[in-house]
Amino acid sequence: MMFNGSGHGDPRSTIADAIVLAGLINIASLTMFGVGAPAVASSQHAEVRRWPFSVAAIASLWCASGTM
Repeated sequence: MMFNGSGHGDPRSTIADAIVLAGLINIASLTMFGVGAPAVASSQHAEVRRWPFSVAAIASLWCASGTM
């Protein structure tokens, strides 16, 4: 109903639209995390280790590119 504006119509097109929207949200969230994690890794906090955030950023950007 959100995509088509009414409850009438082909439900398969609504499901397809929802799948595309979910993929776009997934790409956006992985990209935002992948860009933000190096900022945390480069912070000057003594209790923050760099390598887990660096690995997470690389893996997140890799997953975002694979989703595209």
